[in-house]
Amino acid sequence: MEKSLLILSGQPRGGESTWKTMSKYILDSVGSDLAVCYGSNIRLPRFLEDACTYKWEIDEPEDWKDYFRINYPENSVNYLELGKKTGLENSGLIGFAIKDIIMKKYLNILHKYDQIIYSRYDLYHVDHHPKLDKNFIWIADGEDYGGVNDRHFIFPSEIAEEILDVCGYINNKNSFNELPDLINTESVWYKHLESKKLDEKIKRYKKHYFTVSAPGDTTRWRVAEYKLYFSNNLKLKYPNEFISSIKYLKYCKKSKVPLMLLYNYKILEYRKNYSKYLPRIIREFIKNIID
Repeated sequence: MEKSLLILSGQPRGGESTWKTMSKYILDSVGSDLAVCYGSNIRLPRFLEDACTYKWEIDEPEDWKDYFRINYPENSVNYLELGKKTGLENSGLIGFAIKDIIMKKYLNILHKYDQIIYSRYDLYHVDHHPKLDKNFIWIADGEDYGGVNDRHFIFPSEIAEEILDVCGYINNKNSFNELPDLINTESVWYKHLESKKLDEKIKRYKKHYFTVSAPGDTTRWRVAEYKLYFSNNLKLKYPNEFISSIKYLKYCKKSKVPLMLLYNYKILEYRKNYSKYLPRIIREFIKNIID
C-alpha cells in the first residue's frame, strides 16, 4: 500500500478550524501521516501536536539572510536581493530556507514514503484531497505569478532532494544567466525546477483549498483584508483563490457547497462583477454594510 506524508512548514497560522479541514480532507481521506515544521520559539498548538507523526523544530535566525550567508555564501544573497519588491527577499527566502533545512535534516524520513504533500498551515480545504499519480509533480492551478506556486505541491519521495534544493540553485552563478522577467518566489521556484528538468514532470489539477488568516496571525507579505463570514473571524488572503476553489465544487464536482462558503462566494462574486459599475459613494455604503 502506498504511503504519503503531509508536511506543514512555516508558522502555524490559520487556527484550529482551518487545521480541522486539513485533518478531515487530507489525513483522514488520504490516510497520510503528518510532519509539522515550525520555529523552536513557538509553542505548538495542542491540535497539531495531537495530529502529527513528526515534530520538526528549527532554530529561526533573527535575519533569515544569515542562513544563506552561512550555508550558501557565494551568490545566494545577491540573487535574493533582486526580489526586494516582490516578496522574494522577504517571505520567499524563508520558504526556500525551510525547504533546504528539511532536505538536509529529514531526507531519510521522506524516503520512507511514496509520495510527499508539501503544504502550509493556513490552507482551508474544501474537498477531499485527490489521489494523484505518484510519478508526477502535482501543482494546483492558479496563483502562479510568472512561474508556478509552491503553496501546496505533491511529488514522489525519490526526487525529494532534487525538488527541495532551491537554495543550491540560487547560489549557483549560472542562475544569474537565466533570470525571469519578474523575479519573485513563484518564478524563481519554476526556474529551479526547470534547471533540474523537473518541469517535465509537472501536472496541474483543480484547487481544493484557499489561504486564510486567523486572529493574531502575523504575516511578512500579504495582509488579509476580506472577512470570511461565519468562520470564527477568519479572513481571506486571496479572494480569487477562494472563488476558484468554490467554483471547483459547484461546477466541476457538482458537490453541495456548505452554506457558509456559498454565502461568502456570492458576496465576492458580487463585488467582482457588479460593484465597479456603481458610483463610489454607493460602493462604500454597501462595503460598510457587508463589513
